[in-house]
Amino acid sequence: MKRAAPDPARAPRLAAVRTLLAVERGADLDRALDRELRAAALGGRGDGALGTGIAYAAVRHQARLDALLELAAGRKLMRVEAPVRAVLRASAAQLVVLDGVPEYAAVSTAPDLVRDLGVARAAGLVNGVLRGLLRDRAAAEGQPVAGATDAAARLAASASYPGWLAARWVERFGAERATALAERWNEPAALTLRLAPGVDRGAFVHALGQAGFEASPSPWLERAVRVRAAHPAELPGWHEGHFQPQDEASQAVVELLAPAPGETVLDLCSGLGTKTRAIVERAGGPLTVVACDRSLKRLVAQRTERARLGSSGAALGWVALDGAVALPFRGAGFDRVLVDAPCSGLGAIRRHPEIKWRRVAADPPRLAATQRALLATAVLALRPGGVLVYSTCSTEPEENEDVVRSVLAGDPRLIVQSARAWLPEPFAPLVGDDGFLRTYPEGEGLDGFFAARMLRSDRG
Repeated sequence: MKRAAPDPARAPRLAAVRTLLAVERGADLDRALDRELRAAALGGRGDGALGTGIAYAAVRHQARLDALLELAAGRKLMRVEAPVRAVLRASAAQLVVLDGVPEYAAVSTAPDLVRDLGVARAAGLVNGVLRGLLRDRAAAEGQPVAGATDAAARLAASASYPGWLAARWVERFGAERATALAERWNEPAALTLRLAPGVDRGAFVHALGQAGFEASPSPWLERAVRVRAAHPAELPGWHEGHFQPQDEASQAVVELLAPAPGETVLDLCSGLGTKTRAIVERAGGPLTVVACDRSLKRLVAQRTERARLGSSGAALGWVALDGAVALPFRGAGFDRVLVDAPCSGLGAIRRHPEIKWRRVAADPPRLAATQRALLATAVLALRPGGVLVYSTCSTEPEENEDVVRSVLAGDPRLIVQSARAWLPEPFAPLVGDDGFLRTYPEGEGLDGFFAARMLRSDRG
């Protein structure tokens, strides 16, 4: 059944609320939001930007908003119906987090939103809770932190993070840096684009500016551009395949792999194929790439995206299997293998804030077992003298250096090559003495990534 069109003032708010409901059911925030904005015929600017801002603010600051709402309501938020909870969170995000949203607009639209969602009986409750939040906000804002007894608890309350993650970061980084990192991960990330070969960056940035978008060259990579407050499909050149969204840290992983024309490359965990395509473009000439993933749906999406981006001249193959348990590539003799391993995703919280509410303390060590198995498969698929790159969008040691060192200890054929020798100069300070690349959202604002480059020697 086609949805009835809400009042224009409510449309972006309703899209945000529906997105929050989908996220609570397990959907990815970015995909759920994209579906809702399209269904409501809202773009990435104007009303679409308002819906986007509400949804992301509500998820990023969920614990803080819940604490404030519970004080105003006098009850636990999880005891109210899910649609009511979503409206309260979306409205509180407008009142507490976002700038420039009139208080009357946030409050007055909330009762109509619960009516739109079929829970009209809760209109009075929602109105009363939000007015209570407005009345007592100044006192309530201090209360969650006032009850905290240590640095981790204060961080969890003030920056809205789960306690286990705040405690982990305080122990690892110290309270000051942990707080700075948490706050940076709560900031919206720019949309970063990797330009296709032949697209002039200066001309592209100029075209974006002429179209009304705020764009700038990346400080990290010559083929990257940053754009503020935009949806990729709205940008000039999207339908022509002139770019692909990809964070600079993710692009750096392919720089580290450094594929060359004529080689055979295995992308063992290719996902939606962002790095697969980057491998083809980075090589700059014909090569053979095998994209492997356990999800057939993701591989089909790769082929659809290839149609938008156009033919590359590379020989591409897709294989649906779990590289952690299946070994069909034993002795295949690939020149280069990329293991962009499934991970906790804790380095990508800026773009996917729902991750911090879905992960638990046991996840990094649990995932490490799979990551080690994937690396073992990769070594078997690699020819002597071949290059293996391991990467994650996590900043947690169990998933990163601990995994690599465990595999190195069990296989003397692998030799670490310092990432510094293979990356553009701006990345040099981010490479440790151990040769590993580690990125964080500090400074020029990269996603949190880890990458290691290894050579399989001829020994053994």
